[in-house]
Amino acid sequence: GVPEKLALALVKPRAGFEDWTLDGTLGGKAPEGRTGYLAELLGDKVFVYGGTRSDGEGAYDDLHVFDPAERSWSRLYSAEIEQDVAAARHCVFCGHKVVSLAKGSVGDAIEQLRVLDIAPLLDPKAHDFKTIMLDSTQKQLAELTTLVNGLHVAISTEAAEGDTAALHKVMLGLKGVRDRSVELDYSTDQLADLIAYMGTQGAAQTEALQRKLDAVVEVLSAVKKTAPQVRKAVRPLQDAEAMRVIATLQEFEEKIAGEREAFLEGDVFSSELSFDAAYSQLNAVASHMADLERESHKMSDLAELFEFGDKVQAARETMAKMQDERIRIKGVWDLQCIVQSQLDEWRQVLWTDVSVGEMEDETKTFTKMVRGLDKTVRDWNAYRGVDMLVKNFAMTVPCIADLKSPSMRDRHWEKLMSITSKTIDIHNPNFKLSDMLDLELHNFVDDVGEVVDQATKEDKMEQTLTKLEETWKDIEFKFDRHAETEVYLIRMQEEDFEMLEDNQLVVQGMMASKYLATFEEPVTRWQKDLSSVSDVLGIMLDVQRKWAYLETLFIGSEEVKRELPADAERFAGIDANFKVQLKGFLEKKNCVQACAAEGLAKQLDSLTGDLELCEKALADFLEAKRRIFPRFYFVSQTMLLDILSNGNRPWIVAKNVNAMFQGVKELGLKGEPATTVHTMVSNEGEVLEIQMKGPLKLEGKVENYLNQLIERMRDELRAQLGRAIEDYQTTGSAGKERVKWLHGHLAQLVLVVTQFEWTKLTDDALDAMAAGRRNALQDYRTDQLSMLDDCIKAVQGKLDKLNRRKVMNVITLETHSRDINAGLIEQGVDRKDHFLWLGQLKTRWETGAHHGSDGLSPDAFLYICDAIFRYSFEYLGCAPRLVITPLTDRIYITATQAAHLILGCAPAGPAGTGKTETTKDLSAQLGKAVYVFNCGPEMDYLTMADIFKGLASSGSWGCFDEFN
Repeated sequence: GVPEKLALALVKPRAGFEDWTLDGTLGGKAPEGRTGYLAELLGDKVFVYGGTRSDGEGAYDDLHVFDPAERSWSRLYSAEIEQDVAAARHCVFCGHKVVSLAKGSVGDAIEQLRVLDIAPLLDPKAHDFKTIMLDSTQKQLAELTTLVNGLHVAISTEAAEGDTAALHKVMLGLKGVRDRSVELDYSTDQLADLIAYMGTQGAAQTEALQRKLDAVVEVLSAVKKTAPQVRKAVRPLQDAEAMRVIATLQEFEEKIAGEREAFLEGDVFSSELSFDAAYSQLNAVASHMADLERESHKMSDLAELFEFGDKVQAARETMAKMQDERIRIKGVWDLQCIVQSQLDEWRQVLWTDVSVGEMEDETKTFTKMVRGLDKTVRDWNAYRGVDMLVKNFAMTVPCIADLKSPSMRDRHWEKLMSITSKTIDIHNPNFKLSDMLDLELHNFVDDVGEVVDQATKEDKMEQTLTKLEETWKDIEFKFDRHAETEVYLIRMQEEDFEMLEDNQLVVQGMMASKYLATFEEPVTRWQKDLSSVSDVLGIMLDVQRKWAYLETLFIGSEEVKRELPADAERFAGIDANFKVQLKGFLEKKNCVQACAAEGLAKQLDSLTGDLELCEKALADFLEAKRRIFPRFYFVSQTMLLDILSNGNRPWIVAKNVNAMFQGVKELGLKGEPATTVHTMVSNEGEVLEIQMKGPLKLEGKVENYLNQLIERMRDELRAQLGRAIEDYQTTGSAGKERVKWLHGHLAQLVLVVTQFEWTKLTDDALDAMAAGRRNALQDYRTDQLSMLDDCIKAVQGKLDKLNRRKVMNVITLETHSRDINAGLIEQGVDRKDHFLWLGQLKTRWETGAHHGSDGLSPDAFLYICDAIFRYSFEYLGCAPRLVITPLTDRIYITATQAAHLILGCAPAGPAGTGKTETTKDLSAQLGKAVYVFNCGPEMDYLTMADIFKGLASSGSWGCFDEFN
């Protein structure tokens, strides 16, 4: 008959329930919303007890009953309960009783029992107010009658001298009158009012009750009147008895103190006792204390009777301490019982079935329980016993966990038995935890740890050695075909090489292990094998690399064979031996087996030594070539070897021409084979035709014909410059047809002629001004502006890329020339030796036997201040030129003066301000080759030496960037 929704709530009390009336369909006094309640079906009714408020802010101590037939709730019981008390108790229905269990005042043991009897609450009469009131009144009146009559009898007793019992009875009656007089008056008044009220309500037997109450009041009144007289009569007897009572109380106090001292010194506080014996003794102690407690109550009553309450206080306090100590020592033995019982249970577990995790958790709980005991018990031997028991086992549990390791071998168990001086049979199928605990592992914690550590490390070592065997039996060298030959060079895959390095570190770690002894032989062998693989691989890769590039020279280059016949013969032996070694690797592909070949290391060392001799001979050979053709210093060794090995094939050498001639992208070769240079093509595509000096046939040694190529380039440019100067007067009409003229000449020479004409005409104007023609320079400036306008109009028209850049470069230089002349006019300069004119870079075409010129034919020279430079005629192509600013002029003066004084120049300034480009532009003005070197970590003093040798020998400029 219980509604389904309510039935579901009753079987899930932890989930909580709010609507106990089911939206008002159930009547009566229903429970409030709650969780964690206790529900029980007793007979045909449902009972709900206690629980926690839904908001968690309080607990309930009430009892509700639901009648399915009536579909109604009733509340049978309700009381207040503190939250912490409710949280710490456990409740259960036992028939018609609710039993609550809670912790005691000492420790965590459950020692408090509370029972709520439901049966009386279910009696229908219990809810009849008149019946309850009548029964209650009769009960109270009977109790009051008994009490008053007892007081009357007591004070009416005759107390003769020496009759202690009679005296005590009289004094007890007097004490009752004195202490309970007000209470008795209140009780009689309360009963009178209650009987009167019952009379108004028509209750039965009220008159009989009133008569009994009147009789009690009368006796009470008589007792009050008689009490002072009796007190005065017994005073002498009381005073005489008081001295004896004080002595009795003193004796009792001493007795209790002795009892406590004997209790504390008893065996129950000793750790040597078993918990069964301790419980037996505690039961005897509890029984004896109950007797002492009863005696103590008697003494207290006697003391109160004679108003000596303070005389018994010390004994009462001692008794309280004894009870507290008994409870606390029982808690200690309870914990001892729990721990010992659990340990005894574990000791019987087979070693294979031991659950270390469970033991660790339980041991932590035991440790927490021991620490949770009151501080007062920590000086007791019993506490020290259980504390030591738990601590020892707590130290043993990690040892057990370690010894459960699968890494443990027989040799490790033997070592453990040697340490503990005890014998066990770990392979016995009936081997139990108790057998292991007999080793007293807690006394050898560090030793056990070391044994297990050794077992673990050795197990790991064993697994590693097995893995090495499995891994390296399948790792083989890889082979790559060299060029188009039948030679196969060895290599190791990247992942295999990484594994080699990792395994070497692992083996090195095993060699450093203090537990090496067991596996010393295989570990040492693997260290040797892996070191051999690493060393042989390193040597072979180095030998292969050296052989590969020396092979093309000593075998493929006839020139090298002629120049270095002894080394070529040596290399032939190296080549044969090397190929034999490679064949051995090809046959034994496994890395470990191949590298362990007998005598391999010695043979490779011999190969390495011979190759080094060949390399040294080659280095000396290359150095000799560089000294002959210094620009070889500026190419990489690989490129140089390529050039030298193909020296008899100029068309192949020509592929590297840009590394030696920075402005030249390629050479125009003709012939069969193509060995004659007819043209030089610049990086921009401009073509220098070698027509005036004739084509150059490239033959002989490469370093010689490259020197000849430089000379032919310079001679050709010098010759074409002379022709361009002559053509400037004819085709160019002395500058009036400059745009028409410059189309027929190289861009580089056009700029030289432009600078030459500006220098010449400005010199003439200054000479004329010195002779008296004051407007000469102004007149030239007018012509200059006219020619500049013609160039500007030309770039505004249609021009191809090369001619447009050529005209723009002319505009750039002419604009600077215009500004210089304007400055000369503004400053009133009228002579050639004025510093404003001397400080300009001036180009002159003249005959003079200085600065390397033969003095037989005209040559280009550049003047600035007192420095003179011969134009170098390095073909630079049609590269763009920088706009020249006053700062550029100052750098030109500084740099040229430094060169004139055989010094270096270091322009300084922020990044991106043009230091490098200005240096390169000045070199272009002088027709010089300039090499820019950026500082890098690969540079050393030998690199710098090669650079300086190359610059000094070739007459080139070097720009060192970022050399901080």
